[in-house]
Amino acid sequence: MEKLALTSGELAFLLTLADADQRRTAWARLRLTEQNSGELLLREGLGSLTVRGLATGTGTELTLAAPLAAVLRGLTEPVLWVEVSLLTGDTADAAHLYVHDRGMFLLAPRAYGTFEIQGVRAGVSPVELLVSVARRYLGEPRPALVACRSESASGGGTAAVAALADGGWRVLRGEADPRQPAATLDEALRLFGEALASLPTAVTA
Repeated sequence: MEKLALTSGELAFLLTLADADQRRTAWARLRLTEQNSGELLLREGLGSLTVRGLATGTGTELTLAAPLAAVLRGLTEPVLWVEVSLLTGDTADAAHLYVHDRGMFLLAPRAYGTFEIQGVRAGVSPVELLVSVARRYLGEPRPALVACRSESASGGGTAAVAALADGGWRVLRGEADPRQPAATLDEALRLFGEALASLPTAVTA
């Protein structure tokens, strides 16, 4: 899947195609609210998807373009979901990793109720991807934190890596575990990868 941008209205309409339990879980993860579920907004979402060529037909005959169908599968049938929080002293960003039976993608909330979605090439594992995200974010000489919270059918967990003001590094394996020090970014990322790999099930799938 190539990069795709969707509005909250488009995502809200897309999730009407899922069953009620899947829709509730997906809405909670995306932090959509009742304001996104009005009939007018949902109709605008469908209209926008149709104009953009991402959906064709009407009612039960609606056909989704392949990238949009992949997004729906990931949102509603993930084997693994990871919330990634990216924090510095004065900035905050977030992304979500959705892994499903046919691939995975990163979804990032953006301004004005939009979401940026980036497919991940085949052969890259969730751990490799998350370590790569952490490396890009922690590469600058500043205090920063990358924290991951995962959920899968077999459970969930957390892992985090932090760049400290004194130039050191710390890795956290789960909320109750002690923080592991690291002397270099490479060592911190190695420990972070091990922490991710120890989380339940499909983080390594």
